[in-house]
Amino acid sequence: MVLIVHGFPNDISALRFEWAWQNPKKSRRLRNLKRKTSKENQYEYCLRILLEMLRIGPWNRLPLTIRWLVLEFEKEFLADRCPPMHMPIAYGSVVTKKVTREESSDKSQTDHIKNNNCNLCYQTVKDQGMKCLKPDCESVFHIICLSKHFCECEGNNEQIIPISGNCPMCDTFLLWGDLVQNKVVFSKRFSLNDSCLEENIFYNQEIQN
Repeated sequence: MVLIVHGFPNDISALRFEWAWQNPKKSRRLRNLKRKTSKENQYEYCLRILLEMLRIGPWNRLPLTIRWLVLEFEKEFLADRCPPMHMPIAYGSVVTKKVTREESSDKSQTDHIKNNNCNLCYQTVKDQGMKCLKPDCESVFHIICLSKHFCECEGNNEQIIPISGNCPMCDTFLLWGDLVQNKVVFSKRFSLNDSCLEENIFYNQEIQN
């Protein structure tokens, strides 16, 4: 294995991406992809498929990371074929860490947050929400409210998943992927099995092969 793509919101979207990558002729999103040429080897063809996928919807809006596992096989991407700017390119193997239920729950608690009212709709954020990543900004939002706000600012009212946006309170630039990774839980009774439910509704509505 030379290269992997990670950062998908759930297993379903990752499997759909993998299926399309392995079956470009069957995927309706890759109908316009040119077939493998005689000058391309299979490795070059697979890279071309990947770069095309990362630049079309819905994948071009996901907070993905392109990771080279074997540096000897790294290829420089052409300027007109580069992944979107919000997708970083990383190197080396992925280090996994098993997180227990208790550790995950403790990490998600936000007892230090004084106010858990959404700063956009002013209603209480009961379970899961998003907080501005600027340390001295205490603004909190419903995931739905902030997603809609970012999409409206991007001029993409039909989109569900934003790429980035500015905090409505302090104007700090924020990447949506960073906010998803740092989402907060306001109730210890909140089930870990449901911890991504609201977020996954967004992604599953948008990510279809």
